[in-house]
Amino acid sequence: MTLSSIQAGSVFVFAVDDMLGNAGCNLCEFFHALYTHHVENDYRHTFDPPNTIIRKTTLLHFIQVDIHSIECKGNLTVVEMYIADTWYGNRTKRRLYFRDLCSSGITDWDGDSAHGTLSTWADLALARNWLRECIRDHTDCAPFVSVGLTSVFHHSTRFIDVLLGRLVKLDQINVRVPVEYIALSYVWGKDYQLRTTLQTVEKFSQCLSADDSEAVDRLPKTIQDAISVTRALGYRFLWVDALCIVQDSPTDLGIQLAQMDRIYSLAAVTIVARGSSSSDSGMLGVSIPRNQIKHSNTEVTVNRGLSVGVWDVIGSVEEYQETHGEFADRRFYVWRGWTFQEQILSTRNLEFNSKRMMFRCGRDYSFQESGYPATASRDMRDPNHFRHAIRQFKRFQANPSLTSGLPSHKIMTEDMLIARTTLLLFTRQRHAPLGPSLRGWKDRKEPTEAIGRQNQIK
Repeated sequence: MTLSSIQAGSVFVFAVDDMLGNAGCNLCEFFHALYTHHVENDYRHTFDPPNTIIRKTTLLHFIQVDIHSIECKGNLTVVEMYIADTWYGNRTKRRLYFRDLCSSGITDWDGDSAHGTLSTWADLALARNWLRECIRDHTDCAPFVSVGLTSVFHHSTRFIDVLLGRLVKLDQINVRVPVEYIALSYVWGKDYQLRTTLQTVEKFSQCLSADDSEAVDRLPKTIQDAISVTRALGYRFLWVDALCIVQDSPTDLGIQLAQMDRIYSLAAVTIVARGSSSSDSGMLGVSIPRNQIKHSNTEVTVNRGLSVGVWDVIGSVEEYQETHGEFADRRFYVWRGWTFQEQILSTRNLEFNSKRMMFRCGRDYSFQESGYPATASRDMRDPNHFRHAIRQFKRFQANPSLTSGLPSHKIMTEDMLIARTTLLLFTRQRHAPLGPSLRGWKDRKEPTEAIGRQNQIK
């Protein structure tokens, strides 16, 4: 296949079976994986299940690709095509991009949808730019708690010093300058989880743990990735609940849990491991490849320096995944009361999910790694929109003149906020209770699915 051979109306066939001598052909495997992924995933929640009866319209088993249309977008050639299985008759419509690997990359185009190439690894340099821009230019994205850390946090508050690789207390840090740090929001799950205890706290104050996978006290993969992201964003301190709170100390638990709202609100950004099912599963796009089609990359190299990859529309992938896809699993991040609370309390979120990296702050839109800034969800049950509504209410309270000329339904009043908070609590309480910053720690009831920290499952 060459770029010149890609023309509207062209038809290509790719072998499915290894017997044809195409074993190891990455292009054959790529198209086969695209078709199989469609049958196994895209059909999962439709009323039109795939045909499972072999029709054998061809003697040998092929994946047939029909070129429908071609567009040029900067240095890319975007091709719309139909991918069909010649033995079963099922087909899917997909868009792929073709590019010369020697090209300078992707240039901007005037589309109005969140199209883009689906990359395997997150662009942490881009995340750093997003964060810097927000801190520098977004005056309305200041944290709710605006006083100094030393007067807000208890002196025993601990952070991970990612430079020295150990736990440090707030009173050990040079407080003559503001302490800037990053927080992590994730699920513990039922896999391996390292915790700070009365027995290990002194040891972790000298050296947090070994990276050796055989070590008993190794850092879980998700926390390792959070440390890598913290360094990439240019910060030295990271707050992680399992390590910064002494888990078997009632005294430390009482102190730290009482200031959880301040911990997340005052963090420069909260890293959200949304696509991770446990503390040891790693973060997608950081150490775990994402956007894989049947365990294969979404971009492959063909002959003559030609590259072929998936060009997709992923504008509302998060909402779809929560309803139909893997995020709908109640064990995952989005359905936990603790993590939902952490999203609401955070000033900014840097999210890593199965498709892309996203940045959300106090503004009514999000920055997305693939695609242009998108308007945030309007659902008040969405933590990011709820956080925006609270900020809007506080701005209107501080400066009533901002409401001049706005229609009544766009003015966030106290009654509206209370009504929506009630809806939020009722809806989320059905899945998982909120944590102690919104409800009393001692009065908190554990759900049957055991998601609280009290029983060591977050």
